[in-house]
Amino acid sequence: MVHGRGSLHTLYFEVTSKLRIHQWCGYTDFSKLTKLHLGDTAIDAVQVLATIGEGGGLSSLSSLALNPDAKNGEQAIAADGFVSRLLRAIKPQQCLELGKKIGDGAWRAVTDHHGSSLRELRFVPARRSDGTDADSFVLSCDKIRLLSQNCSRLEKLELRVFRSRGDEDEVDIYRSLGRLPRLKRISLILECSVISYPDVRPGEPFIDMGGWEIPVSIYRAALINNAVDSVLAQSIFETMATTRAHAGGCSLVTLKLKIDGACHFGLIMADSETRIPLEWVGQSWLVRRDSPDGDIVVQNINSLVDDMDVLKDDFPERDDLKAVWVDVWPGSPGDRRNQWHSFPLVGSTN
Repeated sequence: MVHGRGSLHTLYFEVTSKLRIHQWCGYTDFSKLTKLHLGDTAIDAVQVLATIGEGGGLSSLSSLALNPDAKNGEQAIAADGFVSRLLRAIKPQQCLELGKKIGDGAWRAVTDHHGSSLRELRFVPARRSDGTDADSFVLSCDKIRLLSQNCSRLEKLELRVFRSRGDEDEVDIYRSLGRLPRLKRISLILECSVISYPDVRPGEPFIDMGGWEIPVSIYRAALINNAVDSVLAQSIFETMATTRAHAGGCSLVTLKLKIDGACHFGLIMADSETRIPLEWVGQSWLVRRDSPDGDIVVQNINSLVDDMDVLKDDFPERDDLKAVWVDVWPGSPGDRRNQWHSFPLVGSTN
């Protein structure tokens, strides 16, 4: 039996429904909540929360986390609209963690309404199932610039950004992030999926992906784009840190890098054979500096296979894949598992 409502300050749910929100509104006064972390959240639950927020029912909130779910594109658009309503209804937050079906509306609400107060931000939209419209799940250079202009108090950040073979656009993302004066810890999901590719050149061979085919040139470009070694990881860190030093901000402490989308070629997914080389070079890294004047430490935090003996010395085994690998990274015959390297960022001396 519940006699009157409680005054909880913190509420966590792994999965949230409209019914659960209504029930808990009867159990505790939502206007007293300072932290509301909801995990996977049904669209109608987000809509209810937006209505509660617009009525002043979330007036004490300073930390919000939710991952709105959707079954199709129409629901995804609706989810982004409800999240945007909710974000604009509540006071500026210190911590926001948003994932899954969020988009431009939520991003504008984050940067416009919450930018002046945010200390921590996680903004990681889910990939679209149709493999198209990258802007719906990857943050562009312009959006990152908006973040650096409006969210100057950020100390901890996690985002999904494009990896584009180290070109000017990619470097501009790192420089923009480096202009955040208080940022100390950052995690970047480097999106490497191929959304679209140009028409096939006459006579160009293809790579078989188990019922699907893609041009060799596209697979080659993807292999280069996915390749992240310790040298590139340190170069990305130094690009941010150098920009920070020029801007007069505090020292960047840690950078975490993770490759995603390595095996996505629009609607085509790489099969088990063709994905192994892509995932092998798409490694994850933790880069840190323990003190402002200390050395940079680069640590591998994830590999495709911990035990290299699982893969054969003449990796990759298929002749067509081996030909692409040798074209990108020529070397002596034999064990090719470590005969690869990243390619430098534009303007980098590495």
